[in-house]
Amino acid sequence: MIHPIREMRGVLIVSGVICLSITILSFFWGSVLLLVSAFILGWIAFVLYFARNPERSIPTGENLVVAPADGRVMSIIQEDGIRIHIFLSLFDVHVNRIPIQGVVKKVQYQSGKYLPAFLSKAGNINERNTIHIKSKYGSVQFSQIAGLIARRIVCKLTEEQSVDKGEIFGMIKFGSGIELILPASIQIKIKEGDRVRAGESIIGEFVDEV
Repeated sequence: MIHPIREMRGVLIVSGVICLSITILSFFWGSVLLLVSAFILGWIAFVLYFARNPERSIPTGENLVVAPADGRVMSIIQEDGIRIHIFLSLFDVHVNRIPIQGVVKKVQYQSGKYLPAFLSKAGNINERNTIHIKSKYGSVQFSQIAGLIARRIVCKLTEEQSVDKGEIFGMIKFGSGIELILPASIQIKIKEGDRVRAGESIIGEFVDEV
């Protein structure tokens, strides 16, 4: 189980120590340092906001695929199935959720560059972590993609692990993207430009079993 605040504790601890140190020094070196301290406090508040994990209403139905992340749908491409790219801004919830019930068959990390995650080519050359799930309706693949600011991908999945739709499995720290590859047999329920919510928004629906 992912605990976003725990995953961000390193950033929070370092920021807190710096803030406390600057506040103490301000008593000796002047009030200008208090402004710096206030800025760092604002940063800490943003990190706490960034690490939020709101409750989600997971739709029922084994044949439904839900969004693995909050964000905006940047592209839907017919290519080796259906490839969907979701961009997460700094202000989106960054907790990631399982899109469909099944068994994890592969988890593959790949180092790479840090282009802005809203670019379509970022999915091919940026740092990424790809998960393959064998579902009742075929293979579903999705990738956590690091962005311009993101440098830390968190994934708690292991191979041969059974997973449920909407289950929290990881997060990407700061701006990032998710790429979802679905079988061509699915009926897509979203369009480019839509905003989706992890575990709650329905991406598509399978009608017939594979």
